[in-house]
Amino acid sequence: TLEIPAGKLDSVSEDPLDCATRELREETGIDAAPEELLLLGSIREPSAFSDCYLVRRTLPADSLTLQEGETDAACWVSFWRFETMIHEGLIPPPVALRYGAMLAALQAEVGRDAWLEPEPGSGREDNA
Repeated sequence: TLEIPAGKLDSVSEDPLDCATRELREETGIDAAPEELLLLGSIREPSAFSDCYLVRRTLPADSLTLQEGETDAACWVSFWRFETMIHEGLIPPPVALRYGAMLAALQAEVGRDAWLEPEPGSGREDNA
């Protein structure tokens, strides 16, 4: 299955934005400043609150530094492919639910054209 970078606050004093930047750095090696993260929204779940952030970067997946014991591979997928993977059962249900809850905010930020099915051979098949 495919996951997205996520985690929990280290302590009651850790700020959610600091947690998001720390988890992104730990799991992917992407060192984003807090001001680079855009809060898409928050979700109240049965056992937690989840804040969902967007960070924009252009870099190849093989440039990521994966956290040993937690992250074993990385890839970029288009939004179209991600939704296909949800329907194929390749995305864990909690991730799919958070994605669904943030979809309108994500589309408002990125633009709806990003969800169009890529043309074969366009180079957009695996890029988001």
